[in-house]
Amino acid sequence: MSKVLITEAYLEDIAAALRNKSGGGSTYTPAEMAGAILNLPSGGTDNVPKYAMGTIIDSEVDWSQITSMRDSAFYMCRQLTTVGNPTVRSLPNSCFRYCTGLTNAEITCTDILQTYCGSLFRNCTELLTAIIHFSYTGNGDVTFGDNYIFGNCSKLHTVILTRTHATKTIILKANFMFDGASALRNLVLKSPNMVTFSNGQNAYAWGGIWDNPTESTIYVPNALISSYQTATNWVTLYNRGVTFAKIEGSIYE
Repeated sequence: MSKVLITEAYLEDIAAALRNKSGGGSTYTPAEMAGAILNLPSGGTDNVPKYAMGTIIDSEVDWSQITSMRDSAFYMCRQLTTVGNPTVRSLPNSCFRYCTGLTNAEITCTDILQTYCGSLFRNCTELLTAIIHFSYTGNGDVTFGDNYIFGNCSKLHTVILTRTHATKTIILKANFMFDGASALRNLVLKSPNMVTFSNGQNAYAWGGIWDNPTESTIYVPNALISSYQTATNWVTLYNRGVTFAKIEGSIYE
């Protein structure tokens, strides 16, 4: 039997099935309920499982059809290897936590973010690259961060954050964002405005970038390099020996 991906609409259908029998107002008997629920249609675009617990593999996920994700939606899906750039409204807590087979992830987020996506990729021990696009166009900066978003992603080498809004930017809430991400060497900030961050002047916030500053590079628009090198908080990384390089002409352009 193929797996049913749990959607909000599907849950509503289940509730309706428990209340009414074939729309006639009769209540299902306990013996009838299981079969009726299994036969419900599962449409909709928010087709993300709740607590999939390792049962989902790449071929069972159509990322182009996903428009929202719940907390812990892909928790412990160890056979999942790629997150294929779904366009979602927000990033939930622990969504891909313990996806230990995940190697690459790309997500587009359409709404302004607050700091509630803690442990998003925590313990994704095979993750190499993560790309997050913030396409929110309304007024207000995007705040991205919370504890352990990339916690213990021990092979994570590159993180790319993009925002194309002409006047608004990204605010990083560093804290324990890269705690245990010892391989991190590249942070790419593709925003026309300088990204700012609060907190996080230690290895818990910056992982391998903090511990290996002379081997690490933060890529930013060429016109903003000097601003990053002297800005509050960023200057600490610069003084430790982290290179601020231009995106233009790099592989991240």
